[in-house]
Amino acid sequence: MLKPMTILKKKLVALNPRWTIGSRWITPDGVQHSCGRGNAMGRFGMGVTFDCPLHKTHRITVFFTNPVDGLPPEEGAVLWQRGGERFESLTASPACDGSQSECWRGFITSGEVT
Repeated sequence: MLKPMTILKKKLVALNPRWTIGSRWITPDGVQHSCGRGNAMGRFGMGVTFDCPLHKTHRITVFFTNPVDGLPPEEGAVLWQRGGERFESLTASPACDGSQSECWRGFITSGEVT
């Protein structure tokens, strides 16, 4: 007999979230920009990184189609659609499996990771 699937729900704030920036993006005029360690070029909230809700041994990083800073998204990354500007209210979902995680396949809805 199959057991019913348990849905994992954890508050994002309990998973040590941090805003992250990417390494390269292209502005609408076609100019490619990049930043390295210690050179954020004013970027903020291009994505979020947090402890894996299943195994605290690694972190999950997702980049947004619409970064918090309103500038272009990370070039070449799988992008999630973002809603909210605080970890407590963040909602993010991929158009496809965008978690790029070996173990977690989920969503962030109203500040909860499922």
